[in-house]
Amino acid sequence: MILTNRDYANLCRKALMIDISKIFGDLIIEGIWFKSSHNENKILALYSNLNDDRWFYGIDEKDWGKFNNNTYIAFLMRDGKNCSYALLTPTESINLISKINLSKDKSKKINVRIPAAGKIYIQEWQDFAFVDRIRSIGNINPEEAIFEKLVKKYGVEFLRKALIEAKSKS
Repeated sequence: MILTNRDYANLCRKALMIDISKIFGDLIIEGIWFKSSHNENKILALYSNLNDDRWFYGIDEKDWGKFNNNTYIAFLMRDGKNCSYALLTPTESINLISKINLSKDKSKKINVRIPAAGKIYIQEWQDFAFVDRIRSIGNINPEEAIFEKLVKKYGVEFLRKALIEAKSKS
């Protein structure tokens, strides 16, 4: 079974949710948004897989249009099995969004670059100390995503029977 970028994004978002729940408390997932069940805080969890020397993100108008003083941006950065993130405060998130021009599709495009020499930075906000915000959330387990896809496709009972059958053959 082949995993898609979406599958990897879901794994990274789950790892992020576990890590930031220490800060935000219980979180509710709504698409690419996490919302605190305790207050008005919300986190836009953007995902990108490393492509050459950068991670590339796009924020749709329907998402950046919801930004307010309770909105954080989390940049999920996957490099193979390793996933890390950088969390921007609401003020920083609004500041970044205001620096970016609209693209033709009315989205905001953000590039996080890894230069051959130097520190990782946001191309559209080069003087921001982005590298100081990066936290590793470790290796993600692709087998977890495969298992979830199988459960979704065939159901839990089918997998339970398959595991019992496989165990009896070994």
